[in-house]
Amino acid sequence: MNQFDLQVTRLVVCLCGLIALSGCNTQVKPQPDFTRAGELIEQSTGYAHSYDPEADALRDEDIAMYLENGLSVNEAVQLALLNNRQLQAEFMTIGVAKADWVQSGLLANPSLDMLVRFPVDGGRSAIEGLIIQNILEFWRIPIRKEISQHRLDETVLTIAHLAGTLVADTRSAYYEAVAAEQLHELARENLESMTRSHDAVRRMREAGVASVFDENLARDPVLRAELAVRSAQFEARETKRRLMRFLSLDDGAAAIVLSDPLPEPTATSLVLDDLFLLAETSRLDLQAYRSALRAAASHIKLQSGKVLKELGVGPSVERPAVAGDSVVGVGITATLPIFDQNQAQIARAEYLYAQALKLYESLELAVRQDIRTAMDTVKTALSTAGFYREALLPQAQKNLEFATESYSAGQVSLIALLEAQRRFLEAKTGAIHAQRAAARAHATLERVVGAPLGSGS
Repeated sequence: MNQFDLQVTRLVVCLCGLIALSGCNTQVKPQPDFTRAGELIEQSTGYAHSYDPEADALRDEDIAMYLENGLSVNEAVQLALLNNRQLQAEFMTIGVAKADWVQSGLLANPSLDMLVRFPVDGGRSAIEGLIIQNILEFWRIPIRKEISQHRLDETVLTIAHLAGTLVADTRSAYYEAVAAEQLHELARENLESMTRSHDAVRRMREAGVASVFDENLARDPVLRAELAVRSAQFEARETKRRLMRFLSLDDGAAAIVLSDPLPEPTATSLVLDDLFLLAETSRLDLQAYRSALRAAASHIKLQSGKVLKELGVGPSVERPAVAGDSVVGVGITATLPIFDQNQAQIARAEYLYAQALKLYESLELAVRQDIRTAMDTVKTALSTAGFYREALLPQAQKNLEFATESYSAGQVSLIALLEAQRRFLEAKTGAIHAQRAAARAHATLERVVGAPLGSGS
């Protein structure tokens, strides 16, 4: 092997070493971040099991086990966390962010320059080889990795926050479906009651006690009750379908039995200031914004260090055209910061940081306002549900019983009896709506606080 071949071999070995160094540890392994997201979801929702892209997907048999003995609200939430396709799709962004983190730690590929000159009058050719590596990358990599780590943290926190929102939405959808079923059952009971009243009036008309007008008057509520049953049946199916969408299940809502009733509204002992403090540490979107702020601050440092964009250093080998020793040296290349000193990118990074700070402050204010609104909604819903349960519904029932007895004794008209029946139906319907609103308000409060509060809080 001649001297030049030896130098070229050394150059190739050096190049391979740089490539190996740059390619070390490039595997993207997001499993620890998937696990971290699952732990955050458990902290913010109280549910230990959620989707993991590296775990086995739910099989049809697994889903059937959730549904076979009736679906409780906790089973519905658990199934949503494991099977919701939208949440599963969002989990993939963790893998994307992890890949960006890995990429941020890699050196830029070196450049290889070769120059071959052929002599006109014969003789051997002159060959020059130069490998250049931008050594500024060694100082920029730690900052790039810092930025990417903050972005990865932001992504994990955002996914966990979305899971918390999914839990609240699934709970609300479950209670909507339960309430719709109760309203459907109430509509059927009312139809049966109206039908019995109409039959009684018809028999009285046949006995000559009531008039044809009375019979027709009693027929009108029956027809209206039939329409109410059809409408309530449609609403019951639709609310179940909305619940199925959160669970990412195909249409088969009519066959699914919801085993939990609407929760009984109970007085709350929650204190507004305590909820503010809890939200500061529990709201994962607030934590995600803090990570975004840290990333924006690090980005300013990165851009400030790019005034000199490139400083390349590498080995150089030259074999001259004239017989003689080959020349080995060091090649240096630099981009001179004469016209572009990266001022625009530094300013851009500073404005992006200022923007991120304002968005964080805006979210903080919005969280506090959302908690106030949710607390007012909870208190109002509890008060309304209590009023129906303790005052309005018992009074409507007493009025109906009195009207029924008085009508049988001939002391009041049929119109008075029908009005008492209508008022009693309205009271029962309103009580179900109020109970549903209380359950929904509690789920919303948990969502805006970002932590489970317990049904008896």
